[in-house]
Amino acid sequence: MDTAESSSVGAGPKPAGRKRISTACEACRATKIKCQPSEQPGVCRKCLESKRECISRTGPRTRRRRTKLAGDDSLPQLPPATGPSKTFTIDFDIPSQPEPDENFDALRDAHEQVMDNIFLSEPDPDVFDSTSPSMMGFPTPPSSHSHSIASLHAKPQFNLNSAESLLTSFRGMLSHFPCIVLSPEDTVSSLAATRPFVLLSILAAASGSRTLQGHTLYDEEFRKVLGLKFVAGGERSLELLQGMLIYCAWYPFHLRPKNKQAIQYVRMAGDLARDMELDQELPELSSGVATEVTSEQLEKIRTYLSWFYIVSNFMTAWKQLSIMEPFTAWTAICCDIMERFAEVDGDLSLSYLVRLASYTIAAKVAMHESMAPSEQQSQLVLFGLEAQSRELRQVMLPHIAISAPVRFSELFFSVYLNGGPILHLGRPKTKPTGFIPPSIDKLRICLDELKSLFHFLTNLDASAYAAFCCNDWTKFILITILGVRLSFPIPDLPSWDDAWARSELRLDDFLAHMCEGAELTSVDTRVDAFSASRVVMRVVKTKYDRRISSHRKVEEAAAAAAAAAMVTATATAATTPSRSTQGCPMFDNNMEPYIAAWDNAGLNGADALQSIMPTATRDQQDSQQPVFHDLWATMTQGWANTEFEEEPPMDMLGLPP
Repeated sequence: MDTAESSSVGAGPKPAGRKRISTACEACRATKIKCQPSEQPGVCRKCLESKRECISRTGPRTRRRRTKLAGDDSLPQLPPATGPSKTFTIDFDIPSQPEPDENFDALRDAHEQVMDNIFLSEPDPDVFDSTSPSMMGFPTPPSSHSHSIASLHAKPQFNLNSAESLLTSFRGMLSHFPCIVLSPEDTVSSLAATRPFVLLSILAAASGSRTLQGHTLYDEEFRKVLGLKFVAGGERSLELLQGMLIYCAWYPFHLRPKNKQAIQYVRMAGDLARDMELDQELPELSSGVATEVTSEQLEKIRTYLSWFYIVSNFMTAWKQLSIMEPFTAWTAICCDIMERFAEVDGDLSLSYLVRLASYTIAAKVAMHESMAPSEQQSQLVLFGLEAQSRELRQVMLPHIAISAPVRFSELFFSVYLNGGPILHLGRPKTKPTGFIPPSIDKLRICLDELKSLFHFLTNLDASAYAAFCCNDWTKFILITILGVRLSFPIPDLPSWDDAWARSELRLDDFLAHMCEGAELTSVDTRVDAFSASRVVMRVVKTKYDRRISSHRKVEEAAAAAAAAAMVTATATAATTPSRSTQGCPMFDNNMEPYIAAWDNAGLNGADALQSIMPTATRDQQDSQQPVFHDLWATMTQGWANTEFEEEPPMDMLGLPP
């Protein structure tokens, strides 16, 4: 039956555009079988079925001569043939919940112990002791039973050389999200033995930044192990939380905006952090004046600050996503402890990033969600945040202050502080009492700072963008949106000069720089996150150019209509006879020649006026304003008797008779 079915399938027509593999992978070469492509790009069918990392050699195999002439030592010695790369597996201990015991006596004894803790038979002076285990709730006891993950499914085989290369790449990425400490002695083998889940998350994050298609094996294994440890096993450990944070930090959510997996993982990390009470103050460190901190305590503080920083990314960009509480006093104490007892430069960088993120969140709340009695009080909050950022800049270590992630966060906060009012995504129906509207003066300052930020980003190389975490990409997306909004008319500010803003900001040049690179096609199997981001930026630039072209056509049409209206008004004014203005002649500038003449005449005013006035014909003299001996007579005689068309007669005071 199988033979017939396979023959019928083979007799069918071959699909057009058959996929081919130019170079066989190491696994297929070792087993001497044909390397056939699979549905997943970059992975052959054999490696996909056996859950093995598909690695192909970059160069051709060296050929050896079959025979060697005796005594011929002049021929060069060829290097030995390279064998297949080494592979390794990562084993995890999955905690298993105890099976229900069929011994009813043990079940009765367990429930009697619980009931004794609830219903006390007699008063006990020690029941209110805070250290009593009976008063600490009913936590699930850790299971002493565990089994290997190999008993649940086949363990995938990872390439050792590839994993070492990914670990090296991750060391460069760690400065953007320093959630853990990696010593120079840490290798793939040592991490697989001590922190296997952290190693798996590192490989998944680094491979995702290097190639979007090639990290499927790491990604699938990470999600599978996470489900077994967190959901099925109920594990609550610091290593599990660190692995989830690493995975979420470099998850390419900006390329998958409709995929909610990143938000779900962040929520899971928040639940795990609360279950471990990392957001609660430690009694021995709550005062903030601790003289000694253990490595375990510092590791918890580092993990808590990393969780706060990655969550601040979602709190700044999405209003409806409420994952955690804002910056608290305990968070400030953790930042102080991290700066005083920093083990590596990453600890100081993490503290600075968390503080700048808290300033940005506070500015967002003051601009759009403040319930202050007036706008002035919200402005005072922004002034205070600006002063805090200047103080932080003064205490930063110079070599950390100029690092890419810290400098990017500092520039972004300055931009958001002035341009945040127009960066609000979505308009609320009812504005809060402390709402801060956009201001032209603030937007002009924001435009200058945004130019500096664009200049900073254009000077970064591709390796820096490859190390961007989700917080960096969120800032990048927000400043792009802000640049687009500043380049067009703002409905809330009709007097905003968008043409001047476009000439100063030069957003088109920035978008063109971000789009530089080779065009990607559907057959590309090694596409990294930065190259995929260029594809998105090309879409943004296309829409921006189209919008600019449409806007200029509207402006040209409006200018042509205004010019035509002006020509029509000028022609109408030239053909319409002039009419005297009703009221006092001093208001229509008709008396200016007489005032100048009277000032130059002296006492003989009439004769002087007669001498300086131009001669006129009789008809002109009849229609000319008569000149009398003084200014008042000249002003008041005759002007009230001027004939008006469609106007009632007036007396000398300008009132109807």
